[in-house]
Amino acid sequence: MKSIRSKLMMAIAAVTVVTAIVVGWQAYGISRDALEKASFDQLVAVRELKADQVDSFFRTIRNQVIALSADRMLTDAMKSFSGAFDDASASDRTLDPALLRTFYAEEFMTRARNAQAPVDSIVDLLPADPRSRRMQHHFIASNSFPIGEKYLLDRSSDGSSYDDVHASYHPILSDFSKRFGFYDLFLVDAETGYIVYSVEKEIDFATSLIDGPYRDSNIAAVFNDARIANNANFVRMVDFASYMPSYGAQASFLASPIYVDNQIAGVLIVQVPLDQLDHIMTSGGSWSSVGLGETGETYVVGADYTLRTQSRFFISDREGFFESIASAGVEQTTADRIRSVDSAVGLLTVDTPGTRAALAGLADTQIFADYRGQAVLSAYRKLDVPDVHWAIMSEKDQAEAFAEALRLRDLIAGLVLFTAIIAIGLAWLIARNLVAPLRALRDSANSLADGDLEVGLNIDRGDEIGELATSFEQMRRNIQDLIRRQEASIEALATPLIPFKKEILIVPMVGIVDPSRIDQLRVSLIDEVYQQRSRVVIIDLTGVPEMDATAAAGLNRVAGAASLLGATVVLTGLRPEIAQQWAQQEVQIRDAVSERSLERGIARALEIINSRFDRDTKE
Repeated sequence: MKSIRSKLMMAIAAVTVVTAIVVGWQAYGISRDALEKASFDQLVAVRELKADQVDSFFRTIRNQVIALSADRMLTDAMKSFSGAFDDASASDRTLDPALLRTFYAEEFMTRARNAQAPVDSIVDLLPADPRSRRMQHHFIASNSFPIGEKYLLDRSSDGSSYDDVHASYHPILSDFSKRFGFYDLFLVDAETGYIVYSVEKEIDFATSLIDGPYRDSNIAAVFNDARIANNANFVRMVDFASYMPSYGAQASFLASPIYVDNQIAGVLIVQVPLDQLDHIMTSGGSWSSVGLGETGETYVVGADYTLRTQSRFFISDREGFFESIASAGVEQTTADRIRSVDSAVGLLTVDTPGTRAALAGLADTQIFADYRGQAVLSAYRKLDVPDVHWAIMSEKDQAEAFAEALRLRDLIAGLVLFTAIIAIGLAWLIARNLVAPLRALRDSANSLADGDLEVGLNIDRGDEIGELATSFEQMRRNIQDLIRRQEASIEALATPLIPFKKEILIVPMVGIVDPSRIDQLRVSLIDEVYQQRSRVVIIDLTGVPEMDATAAAGLNRVAGAASLLGATVVLTGLRPEIAQQWAQQEVQIRDAVSERSLERGIARALEIINSRFDRDTKE
């Protein structure tokens, strides 16, 4: 059975700890909700900022393409390049047919295979048109500048009129392309579809977008849209897709028609600078500067649910990125392809509740697992970029977003533990202070139950326990007085002394007669005999069921004491079994006479009184 102190300690500690837990949990919940709202608000703000920047970026490019396509210098260049390309003879005695094939087989295919581009041979890549081969021979295969720097060549060894046109316009167009940040710039003949000029001189140069190797690519699609637009201010963008001349990397293009004398002469096409789009979405690698912390990022997803911009984690932690997407279930072939092209754009699928909702036209915030399998807070919506179906995602890992709440939770847990320890200590002190007087009351009650009425209780307190102790002490004293009065009453009732006529005192005894009762009888009887000047004392034993030798000896002393005061003791009503027991034990009452009944005892007492009276008279 648990003590009151234990129960009191447990109750005080439990109330304190439960209160601390409830208050702490509410504080944690409130702080977590506040952090969640603040994080979502920040992600929405970043999302809108980046969405505006992306919209502005593409709006600027579109305006630049429209303005450039109408520029007098560009229209002259278009006319000159188309004429020079048409005039170029297919025959060239300096042309080495094997050189171009060697370039494709060794340089291009080596890079394509390293990038895991989906091409097995050069058969489908080599242009069939002799003019295309001649142009690629002089500006690509025999170009002494390495791949990636072919644009540095202004004039080839061809010596044709095309060389003169290229030497005149290439420095200007190359400067335009670099200043505007385009990856590449193309001039395409509207009638034949030939790319009569490109800045970078990749293997799409001099091929036809109508019937050449890349007629089914996205650059051909945007070219066909522009050449039939019948509007000088027309501009069209095509979404990112794998582009073989760029070794299978993702490429997006914008096209606008070029009019000469109110007739469409060609199409200006620019390749969207993916690095600039990445720079916008990653804030130049300074994610923290826009409030994205250690794990926040913004990225764009296309209609096919693949990335249109780079993942932050691919840029900042390459190996960690591959480990996380592997854990999320991304196939190894996809991961290898991302490694080979050094880009996740167009390759990594991001099919999440957020991307699905955003591409469906919804703008909202939500918590879900991202493409790494990590729980993130996400703010998403559809982008307003014309011609493409893109969504923008602004996300941060849930663990980072709620880090402060988790720290608060740990702090609260520590405070609850500390509070529990303090509460137990205080509960122990309080319980000790309250229970100590209660224990004193208990001990006093036990003593009272054991019959000890002399043990007092001294508890000086001004509270209810002090009042209880005072009441208990008063009760003890009252019981003590009551018992004393009862003992006196019982004593009087146990051995009543009944005066009978003059000089005769009758003492009826009932119940068990023990030595203490005999002593009580002796004291009260002697005093009464002396006071009443009794001559005869009748002790009636009719109501006594038994009396041992010790009591008999005591009765003998009573009789002796009475005889010393001149009184004769007459015993009456002695039961036969008691008489037999006394006889066996050789008990003798020398100073008393015995009669069978009280009636005979009274008669004997009268005789004694009368005989003494007669004797006194004669004398």
